[in-house]
Order: sequence, then C-alpha cells, then structure tokens
Amino acid sequence: MKVVVYLPSKVVKEVTSDEHAKIGELIKIASPNTVGLDDNLEDQEVYLLDEPEELSKDAKVKERKAFVIHRCRKVRVSIIYAGKVFSGDYPPSKLIKHVRKDAIEGLCIDGPAGNNLELYETEDQNSKVNRNYPVGYFSDYPVCGIKFYLADPNAFAG
Repeated sequence: MKVVVYLPSKVVKEVTSDEHAKIGELIKIASPNTVGLDDNLEDQEVYLLDEPEELSKDAKVKERKAFVIHRCRKVRVSIIYAGKVFSGDYPPSKLIKHVRKDAIEGLCIDGPAGNNLELYETEDQNSKVNRNYPVGYFSDYPVCGIKFYLADPNAFAG
C-alpha cells in the first residue's frame, strides 16, 4: 500500500509499505539517510499526521496513510503579525492550519480580518504556506523551530 511520509527540510515521500511492516521499517525505507552512522533509529520519532503522540517503532503500519518522521519532539513556531509575535510549541505532526488558528486567536484578531490572513515563510507573497502540511515539514533538527509571517494576501497587491 502507498503511504505518505513527511520529513524535515520540506521533503514529502510516497513509499510502498506492507500493512504488517513495523514503523521502524518505515523509517528505514522513507528516510535511509537519517538512519546512518551519526543517527540511530531511536533518534527518529514517528507520528500520525495531526496526532500529538509518537508511535512505537514496533507498532504496525496497518491502514494508516500519512506519517511524520522527525527528530524534534516539539517545534517552536513563531508567527509575526503587525509587530506582534505569537509563539507556541507543537509536535512536528501538527497541521499548519491549526497553528494558524491558534495564532489568530492568540493575537486577538477577530472576525473577517482573521479569516483572510495567510501564513508566509518570508515577507513575500510567493512564500505562502500550505495549511495542510505539518510544522515538522518546515523545520529540522537541531533547530526545532520555525518563523512565519501572518498577512493579508491583499496587502501584497500593488
């Protein structure tokens, strides 16, 4: 069966795995370069997409379709908006859309103004962040942190 695996540093892989395979085997298939001389299997954490708890390396892949493999247990996310900063610690599996919602609430942005805001990697309209990706996709060990900009897409028009 096909399984989608999100890896650090903006890598997404579709791998073929047997549903009876162990999670540890999935790591070796999806991320062979991270399990080498400097790393071992135990350094890698595996999460179901948008689930906070890490999976046991001995658990079976089963019918699960999307995983996040990461070395950071928490990723520090900082979001800048109009000179204010929202920060929070999230598991690498947390979807960006939930972090965006937390930031809008945390920065006390209400109503339609909040609904129109998007996250960007830089202060450039071409760096819009895909809300359906996990935060771990954007960060890598040892930094375990990322910064985004919250902005109205219309602010770039000009």
